[in-house]
Amino acid sequence: MHDTDFDFEPQRGIPAPLPPGEQLLWQGTPNWKRLARRPFRVSWVVVWFAAIALFQIGSDIAAGRSPFASGTSLLITLGLGAVAVGMLLLLAWLTARVTVYSITSERVLIRFGIALQVTMNLPFRRIASASVAEARDAPAGDIALALVAQERASWFVLWPHVRPWTTSRAEPMLRALDDARTPAGILADAVAERGRTTPASPAVAADTDGVLAS
Repeated sequence: MHDTDFDFEPQRGIPAPLPPGEQLLWQGTPNWKRLARRPFRVSWVVVWFAAIALFQIGSDIAAGRSPFASGTSLLITLGLGAVAVGMLLLLAWLTARVTVYSITSERVLIRFGIALQVTMNLPFRRIASASVAEARDAPAGDIALALVAQERASWFVLWPHVRPWTTSRAEPMLRALDDARTPAGILADAVAERGRTTPASPAVAADTDGVLAS
């Protein structure tokens, strides 16, 4: 089904036509299931409500009652858990649906936002370094972008497209990618090429482990 929410975009994920000579090199989106597991911590919520339910059953047993004596309260706990998990899964799905990560020959763009769409524009000169955090099922993972000292980004505005625990120096992140190695290599090559034509560009390159570093 065609999504008309972004018909204003001249190109998917890009709010305005690219300048002459600039090329789109790569686009990708987060995997909603990975978003649900990582930033939305669905598994933690499941464990939390399961622990509460087990505690209620254990309390009944300790008191000499049937393990399911508190049937109503147990059902309420399980129901609330199901609602919480369902809401988080929906948020993860919606987040992945509207998010587009783009790498061009000049910049990185992050289009995000469920209620209000925003596109973060990161020319290479604003990026100090980049790093790949691979998941256990590599090449899946995340790409974090550390900004130069004079640049600031809002951790709360960017979440979940931001590196965890970097509230003082928020690092935008291309998150929950099924393949993080390919865009990391494309980004490294694009920055290297940009550096050859513009010496003021940041020196960002890929090492042999596929991790980007300055």
